[in-house]
Amino acid sequence: MVSCVWSGRRRGCEIARQVSRSSLVSRDTIWNAGTELAAGEREERLAASLPRIALVTHALRGIVRQSVDEAMMEILELAPEEIRAFREEFGLTKAQLAERLGSAIRTVEDWEAGRRQSPSMLRVALAAVARELSPWRATPKLGPSLTMDDVEHLAREMFARLGDSHAVDLDDRFKRCLASEATPAEKLLLAHCMEMSDGYNCVDPIEDWSSRPTTGWHTSMAFRPEMDGARPSLGFESRHSKIAKQLAVFIDTHRPGERLPEKLRIETALVARGIRVISLSANDVLVDGDSSRETIETVLSEMTDEVLYEDGQIDRAWKRPDR
Repeated sequence: MVSCVWSGRRRGCEIARQVSRSSLVSRDTIWNAGTELAAGEREERLAASLPRIALVTHALRGIVRQSVDEAMMEILELAPEEIRAFREEFGLTKAQLAERLGSAIRTVEDWEAGRRQSPSMLRVALAAVARELSPWRATPKLGPSLTMDDVEHLAREMFARLGDSHAVDLDDRFKRCLASEATPAEKLLLAHCMEMSDGYNCVDPIEDWSSRPTTGWHTSMAFRPEMDGARPSLGFESRHSKIAKQLAVFIDTHRPGERLPEKLRIETALVARGIRVISLSANDVLVDGDSSRETIETVLSEMTDEVLYEDGQIDRAWKRPDR
């Protein structure tokens, strides 16, 4: 049982996640004109209005060999009718498109009228607009001062790296799982955990903790679930058939690191019921969300192995080196 802040490296679950992501490489795209340079089909709603635009893979995560620089060399300039078709496809006025691009309305008007040639990089900027990103906005600096808007921007960037259609699905599920009163640290941690692995399968984010599966092989995650009278920031359940184990993740926001009596009482009660507990500092999550995710993912992998072992699916459950 875990009742402390724990840090460490994951085991083979990182490989499992990379394998699952490799199937999404063809959807990790940037705009490009001319012929299709790599595998992957353009999205149907864009194909009709932008016949010359194809999608090409790039090496944003270093998964494919083609470098971003090589892909950029192939980017051609947009024709006036393509810019107009893109704007109309997404229901944007010239003023709205100019605002999203950080340019003047006159510039957009000149592009569409053919009075001025658009820059080649406009294709990349339009891809960002299509994903509801601000192409001119710098990535917010991680730290305790992150605002909700900063976290929203970081979450969209994380999802966008996984490809167009997958990003839309993740963003939708993320918003449905999230509570309106979430703190910046809670929101950022949930975003990091949306594509998490239990060492075997991807974790399934659910909106209602009470609706989690009661049979089969699943690992579910919910935001602020009710767990034996407690409300952790995140709750996980790893299940195989009738064997299930749970993990509660708390984020300390007021006085992190202190073993306050009420907090200690809640955690002790959960541990007594066989529920693992991880306590993270809000500052640590905002400064290094990846490490916080690794902490959760490693404990979750160990818990999943214990479930499989108790159900007779494996001969030996994996344990962390410190155990």
